Amino acid sequence: MRLVKAFSVLLGIILLTVSGFGQQSKRDEGIDLYRAGNFAEALSRLTEATAEDRTDYQAWLYLAAAYKHLGKEKEATKAFDRALTIKRQILRNTTSRQRSRRNALPESKGTTPARPLITPLPSNRALTAPSALSSLI
Repeated sequence: MRLVKAFSVLLGIILLTVSGFGQQSKRDEGIDLYRAGNFAEALSRLTEATAEDRTDYQAWLYLAAAYKHLGKEKEATKAFDRALTIKRQILRNTTSRQRSRRNALPESKGTTPARPLITPLPSNRALTAPSALSSLI
């Protein structure tokens, strides 16, 4: 009896573990649907993805592109603006970490400080939805 109980518990754990491996995230499903040309369904999945994670840059970018393909320019612009806001924040965080890391390391005499790998866009240079989305559309 103990052997049967232990076996059923082990089998249950294995089934629960294996069932989670084949699942895609809502964002990944949405991107796959977008790439397949199913923009309406992609819009649905990407909307769910952005509701689950409001800081998912890639989900917002593809959501904007899906809106654009469906002719919803106003919604596309809003989603793209959100994606840009998230990207700017990522760039700010990246460059501030690089600066603090660079300032924490002692520099040798005669060496030039390393430049950041990613430099933020100047604040006076605005990106527009059509130019940035052109690679997706």
